[in-house]
Amino acid sequence: MSDTAVTDAVNQDDFFTPPRVPGTLPDLPGEVNLLPIELLVRPLRVEFDEWGLAPNQPGRPASTVSLLWDDRMVDQKVMQYPSYTAADLFLTVPADQLSQAGTHTLRYRISNIFDDSTSRVGTVLIDWRPPSFNQTPRSVILPAEVIRNGLTREYLDANNHELLMQIPPYAETRQGDQIEIFWQGSPSVPGDDVPLWSHVVTAQEALAAANDPTAVIDVKLPEADILSRAEGSKTINYFLKDRAGNTSALSLTASLIVTLAPAPALLKPQVPAAADGLITRFDAAQGVEVWVPAYAYDAIDTLAINWGGQYLVAQPIGSAPVFPLRRSVPWDVLAVGDHAEVRHDVAVTYSVVRGVARWTSPMESVAVDFSVAGPANPSIDPINPRLPAVTVKGVGGDDVIGGADAGQPVRVELTLYDNPEAGQRLDLFWGRRDQPVADYTVQPGDGAGQGIVFQVPWAGVVAGGGGEVPVRYTTFNGINGQQSPDTTCRVSLDDELPGGGRPLKEGAFTRTNANNALNYANTRGGAPYRILLDYANAAVGDELEVFVQGYGPDGVQPLPGTGHSDRHPVEKADLVAGYFEFTVPERLFTRTLYPGPRNLVNVYYQVTNLAGQGVSALSRTLIDMRGDS
Repeated sequence: MSDTAVTDAVNQDDFFTPPRVPGTLPDLPGEVNLLPIELLVRPLRVEFDEWGLAPNQPGRPASTVSLLWDDRMVDQKVMQYPSYTAADLFLTVPADQLSQAGTHTLRYRISNIFDDSTSRVGTVLIDWRPPSFNQTPRSVILPAEVIRNGLTREYLDANNHELLMQIPPYAETRQGDQIEIFWQGSPSVPGDDVPLWSHVVTAQEALAAANDPTAVIDVKLPEADILSRAEGSKTINYFLKDRAGNTSALSLTASLIVTLAPAPALLKPQVPAAADGLITRFDAAQGVEVWVPAYAYDAIDTLAINWGGQYLVAQPIGSAPVFPLRRSVPWDVLAVGDHAEVRHDVAVTYSVVRGVARWTSPMESVAVDFSVAGPANPSIDPINPRLPAVTVKGVGGDDVIGGADAGQPVRVELTLYDNPEAGQRLDLFWGRRDQPVADYTVQPGDGAGQGIVFQVPWAGVVAGGGGEVPVRYTTFNGINGQQSPDTTCRVSLDDELPGGGRPLKEGAFTRTNANNALNYANTRGGAPYRILLDYANAAVGDELEVFVQGYGPDGVQPLPGTGHSDRHPVEKADLVAGYFEFTVPERLFTRTLYPGPRNLVNVYYQVTNLAGQGVSALSRTLIDMRGDS
C-alpha cells in the first residue's frame, strides 16, 4: 500500500519503527509490499520516523543514520542540530541494488554517543519476470461461429450483445494481472493503438489457473465498444501486464470480420456427382462440381466453396449470374487428407462475401470413396506406378513371344499386391484391345506376394498384333478400378512382318549406263536408289533404312569412306507412288574413293513395323569412276 509502513517481518521489540517505502502496492496473497517496476529505475526512497532523541533542539547529540539492505549498509546520513529538519528523514537504496528479484529486508541503524540501536526489520518484494515467462502469448480463442461467419448482427443478438473471447492459459497467472486487448482495423486507422478493452484477472480466475493448467479466462467485449471501432476486417492482439508493471510480448494475432448487414437466405449447396449416394474415382475423373442455388445476390459478391475444410479460390459472381452457380472441385482438393483412400463423409458449404461481410450456407454432407484394390493411388490417373507389373513368360525368354509360342496359351505372371481382399477382380489386357483376355478373382486366403498366373489364349495374342505390345492389368474392388504400368512384350508374328516373313526384294540404282553401272556422269547430284513398296504388309509408318558400302574388285575388301546409311518413314504418297527413292550423296562417288576401272557398290535395306523387321536381298552394282575430272 502506498506510503505505509513496510511489514514488520520479525516483530522486534526495539522502539524504532520499521522503515517504509512510499508507493508499494496493496498486499495480495503471496505479494507483500510489491514494488512497481517504475520505482526501480532510480534510487529507492526509504523513509523512517523521527525518534525520541532526534537532534531537533539544542543539547541533543548528533546521530548517524545508516540504511541496511539485506543486512548490507547502502546509505548513511549524519544529522545534527541546527541543520536537522524532518524533511531529512529518508535514505535511498542505490538503483544498482534493485536488479535482483525476490524479497529483500530493510532496516536502519541510529548511532550517537548514547546509543547504537537498530529498527525493526521490514521487507519489500521485487518482481522483474514478465507474465507468461516472456513467452509469446497465444492468440485469443474466438467462438467457432465467429471464426466461420465473422462477427454478425445475428451472433450479437443471440449472445447478449457481447463477443465472448477466451484468453488461453499462460504461466503463473496471478490475481491482478491486466489483459489489454487491442482491436485494430486492416488496414489500421487512427486510434487503433489504444486498447479496446482491459480485463483484470480475479482471485477466482487465478485460483482456477493454479489448479488447472488448461483453464482459460473469459473476456466479454460489449457491443458498444465493438461498434466504436466500425465494421470491417479486424485483428486482435493483447498484452499481459502484472501488478508490478512487467509486460509480456504482444500475443499472436487472431483475425475476424465484423459486419452487421442482414444475412441473405442461403440454401444448401448441391453436388450432382453425389446424386447416387457416392463420389468415386470415376466421378472425380469426369469432374465434380458444387452448385450454388439462387439467392438475393449483389453484383459485388464473391463466392468461396468449402470442401471438407478446404476453401477453393473465391470468384466474383458478376452482375448477371446464371443460377445454379457451378464451381469445379479439383482432384488435389477431393483427395486431400489421411482418409482419402477410405469411404468418408465430406462437409460442403459455400460462403458469400460482400464487402467485409461474409455469410456461410447450411452444410451438405456427401459420401466419398476413392479406395482401390491394391496400393493407394495418390493420382487421378488410373495408372498406378505402385502396382507390380506383369511378366510374360515366353518360350524364348521373359517378355518375348515368337514362333516357338505359336498355337498355345501364353503364361503371364504377377506378384499379388499388399492387403488383397477376397472378391477383388484382376483383368488382364493384351495390346490395345479394350476387352480383357484373362481375369482372376482374389480368393479367401490369398496373400501379399503370392504369385498369380493368367493364361492368354493364342488368339488373343494374335489379335493384339506384333511388335512392341503393351500388357497390363486392372484391379477392381467393386467401387473403383486402377491400372498397372505396362509391360512391353516383344511379339514376332511372321505373317505381320514386312514381307510376311519372306525376304524383301532388292532395290536398284535408277540412273546407270548401258552396262547397268555407275560412273562419274550418272552420279553427279547423287545416285538415286529405288525401293519398291509392294512387299506384304506395306503400310504408312513403316521405317525404311538403307545401307550402302563400296568394295574393291574382289567384292570382299570394303573401300574406306564409302559407307552410308539413311532412314525414311513411309508416307501415304509413297504408297500411292509404289516406291521410295533414297539419294546416295555425290560426295561418296570420286576416283579417290573408287580407284581403278572396276569396283562394286553393295546396297541392302530393312523395313521395320510393329510386328518386327524384314531385310532385303543384297544388290551389287558395278562402278567405274575413271571419268572423274
